[in-house]
Amino acid sequence: MLNAVNNEREIWVFSEHARGKLRAVTEELLHEARELSAGAWIVCAVSVSANRDIIEQLATAGAERIYCADSPTFNDWAPVPCADFVIGLARKRNPEIILFGGTDIGRDIAPRVASALRTGLTANCSSLRLGRYIDNNGRQFDDVLLQIRPVIGRLSATIVTPESRPQMTTVREGALRRKNNVAKGRGEIVQVAIGNTSPALQCKVISDIPAEEKPNLVGAERIVAGGMGMGEAQGFKLLHELAEAIGGQVGATRPAVDAGFTDHSRQIGQTGLTVRPRLYIACGISGAAQHTTGMSESETIIAINSDPTAPIFEMADYKIIGDVRRVIPALISALRRKGT
Repeated sequence: MLNAVNNEREIWVFSEHARGKLRAVTEELLHEARELSAGAWIVCAVSVSANRDIIEQLATAGAERIYCADSPTFNDWAPVPCADFVIGLARKRNPEIILFGGTDIGRDIAPRVASALRTGLTANCSSLRLGRYIDNNGRQFDDVLLQIRPVIGRLSATIVTPESRPQMTTVREGALRRKNNVAKGRGEIVQVAIGNTSPALQCKVISDIPAEEKPNLVGAERIVAGGMGMGEAQGFKLLHELAEAIGGQVGATRPAVDAGFTDHSRQIGQTGLTVRPRLYIACGISGAAQHTTGMSESETIIAINSDPTAPIFEMADYKIIGDVRRVIPALISALRRKGT
């Protein structure tokens, strides 16, 4: 039985999974929670599934305590029951921090939780730190979550909620590096009883892209990305051919997505995904900060652009000045001849 008053200090990660596996963002957040807590707080996962494989994966990723409920109510990630589950549990346990992934699910559930708990929520964070905050009246607050998110261009903002608890944020998928040598958590399991939710409120999260067709850009080792320099949607067919030739995925800039060249699920940058592939081929991309903030930590960057002054060349390891519609077919042909 859970106590209404909790003397333990907890940092929570809302767990997401698909097809029996944790989403990468959940593992990233658990690793980050272990680093933030530095052993002083209990790192907890909040899971709507009591599946043993999911529980084991959460423990392996660093969860010391796992609050779980297993019920048909949560089929298809119904947002209202999921939010109600977190809200009710938070009112009993009073966590210091709750971290959500900046996913369709996280962005749907987190605001509902923050509103019910009357606390702040910072969306789309790219990094987190714990620190001290002193307000304009000289009051000092310790253990404040410094929530850092991009604003405009290369500028970022640090947002704090020093007086409200829990401190809540959604974090961009892929923005946090998964730490090496993270100690496995003890995986203490706490079953949480849940009440019934009205069927009328059990709406579902629906995607128009089948799960098996969604690109896995965050985990890709090789990415071929296109910008407005590709000219039209037809130009992206070349990118898919090049990506297939090197065993990679296709990404895009926001302007290319807005122009309808490809789907939003491939958008990389400040308002899209953050990626860190071993190889990033930027095709017809000027190099605006809105895009480069999402791929600047790629191990090797190859840039193809007809403009020799394009900013993307400043960060590229290899530069090809030329028309992408002529360069890419030549690359594909060379790769196929070598059998790569």
